[in-house]
Amino acid sequence: MKKFLYIVLPILIVFILVFTRLYNIKNGLFFYNDLGRDADVLYTWIKTGKPPLLGPQTSALPINQSPVYFYWLMIFYFLLNTNPIYSVVGCLFFYILVFIFGLYFFRKEKFLIKLWLGGFFLITIHPQNIIQSRYVWNPSFVSPLILLSTLSFYQAIKNDKNFFLSSFSLALAISFSYSVVPLFFVFILYLVFYQKDKILKFFLYFILSLGLFYLPILVFEVRHHFLLTYSLLTKKGPQQQFIDFFSKFNSISNFVVGFNYQIYERVVFVFIFLYSIIKFLYWHKKNKNKGFFYFNFFVLILLTFLIPITIQAHYIFAITVSFFIVILLDQKAIEILILMLCLFFYFMPIFKNKYFQKAPRTYEEINQCFLSFCQNFKKPIYVSVVSSLHPYHYGPEHRYLLKKNGCLVYNIEENQNQSDLMMVILDFSDFNKEFKYYELDLFGPYKIIKKHYCQNNFGYVLIRKLTKVK
Repeated sequence: MKKFLYIVLPILIVFILVFTRLYNIKNGLFFYNDLGRDADVLYTWIKTGKPPLLGPQTSALPINQSPVYFYWLMIFYFLLNTNPIYSVVGCLFFYILVFIFGLYFFRKEKFLIKLWLGGFFLITIHPQNIIQSRYVWNPSFVSPLILLSTLSFYQAIKNDKNFFLSSFSLALAISFSYSVVPLFFVFILYLVFYQKDKILKFFLYFILSLGLFYLPILVFEVRHHFLLTYSLLTKKGPQQQFIDFFSKFNSISNFVVGFNYQIYERVVFVFIFLYSIIKFLYWHKKNKNKGFFYFNFFVLILLTFLIPITIQAHYIFAITVSFFIVILLDQKAIEILILMLCLFFYFMPIFKNKYFQKAPRTYEEINQCFLSFCQNFKKPIYVSVVSSLHPYHYGPEHRYLLKKNGCLVYNIEENQNQSDLMMVILDFSDFNKEFKYYELDLFGPYKIIKKHYCQNNFGYVLIRKLTKVK
């Protein structure tokens, strides 16, 4: 049993982790939007020699994450010579690094090492973790950090140890994604109710860790007269939709349970939620520390329902990891059944090759199109996108690849009189004079001077201003 726990299972986890993230990734990686934004930031860093002081802007608030996200990705962007799979490899390497650290750190505590291995195994095969590691907008680093922070927090309250590791890993997770913030409040609430004497120590470690990761943003704020703080206080964030109770419930149960069968997802989610409350009340009378994991799960859900934001797929990892811990805690038949259901439904898409399908277009196909264009076009140009795959017109991935291939690209949002030409990318779409969007409005009246398709569903239209640039 010991050999299985410490040798066979870790090797199996790493193998599945590598296979599900890298198999056919050259054809499966869909290089678009935020992946292009990240590459553009890293490319600019190399060209200018100036590291970014801000991380990615959040989708829920007018504020940025810590640039630690870019600092980590730069290692792999540089080592892989700008190959677009740098983000996948960077995320994969991070998971393996945290996994090995957790194996060492929890090695002497049988209860925690089983939760670490079981939790990491479920993280490895969970649909959203696979999908968001392979081909969606942002690689997600937070799941292993959430597991590490939660288990080390339990270790600290149970064995009267310090909270450094829990605070540090939680702060790092929040630096990658603000969606982890509710977990901080769950930890604080637990200490308020049960171990008030440890609140100051935990909070101090957390603030110091967070300060370390957000130091570049502080430098930016001082340099720019607290521009981010002013924006946060005065500007509205993106408009949130579908935040009613049932919409949230459906989204959370779908993303967290991940069975791809709504009725099963809802039943399992409600069952585990109610079960957590009952188990917490049971342990509350006997041993409060053993009730922590149940407290963590149901309070985290309650806080998530109270926060007035739409539930996106990349917001759910704190609840998902807590869900995994709860179903791994006992050996009772019903929980073993749920664990078996998870294994069955999570492996099903792997067997059906669902994760390994070819992307709508590959990086090489886009790059070849823009390389050919930039070899014969040397004038300054603006770029926008018309796509049937998503509603966004900014197109950072196209701006990045055009610049990388030698084109002189300006952001029309910041420089409105630098060119009288705009390249409108056609992504599974056509272009006509009836289109109305922000970048076109900034550009002004125009005429179409060229249309070209690099492949069946991908091409561009070149338009020229009717009025001359001053």
